[in-house]
Amino acid sequence: MIKRALDFLESNGVLDKYTRRGFALELLGYIVNVLLCKREVPYSQIEFNNEASVGLHKKLGFEISADKLYRLIN
Repeated sequence: MIKRALDFLESNGVLDKYTRRGFALELLGYIVNVLLCKREVPYSQIEFNNEASVGLHKKLGFEISADKLYRLIN
């Protein structure tokens, strides 16, 4: 269930009328805590130019990797 919630948040974000209310911060924070309790390493893949998502992740202690990820889409 946690994986599906994280996938949904990453794929869909938060509807415009609900942005800047802390919902994404609460949900992502909860997911991170659940993963940490399971001794799993939380990570995200976000677009570098998505400033809102970058800021959200930084608030939760995520660090931006210098490594680049490339996807091949068929």
